[in-house]
Amino acid sequence: MDQAAKNIELGRRGENEARIFLEARGFELCAQNLRVGSDEADLVMRAPDGSTIVVIEVKTRSHPDAWPEERVDAAKQRSLIRLARTLARRGRIQCQLRIDVIAVTIASKSPVCIRWFENAVQVASMPATLTRSTCIDPTQSWSGDESSDQCHL
Repeated sequence: MDQAAKNIELGRRGENEARIFLEARGFELCAQNLRVGSDEADLVMRAPDGSTIVVIEVKTRSHPDAWPEERVDAAKQRSLIRLARTLARRGRIQCQLRIDVIAVTIASKSPVCIRWFENAVQVASMPATLTRSTCIDPTQSWSGDESSDQCHL
């Protein structure tokens, strides 16, 4: 397996570890690897309060001394904000929206380490609510076109 394939597999494993971690805390998966235009969220989940949708960026590393969360750079933050704003523009039911980061370290001979940063990406001007249903149909895709209504939030 080449290095690129190993990195993809590590990323998938980190996303699954993050999903399991959040589901154990009462979160419900709405979408995984949701793509809206050129923007992508690793996970979109409904919080246990039932009224908050959380857009989640998962960063995974295999070195025990790594800090995966440092890889969420300004460009990725802007991408997450664009995606969250698009979600906020497309809805019917009022609910809160936030952006979290989960850092996963999967090192050999060590337990998986998960660090969760709630409200990691702050946007003062981002709309505070979504206004469609509270979950995304992961079987539908979005073109990112504002006139498109393929995915029902």
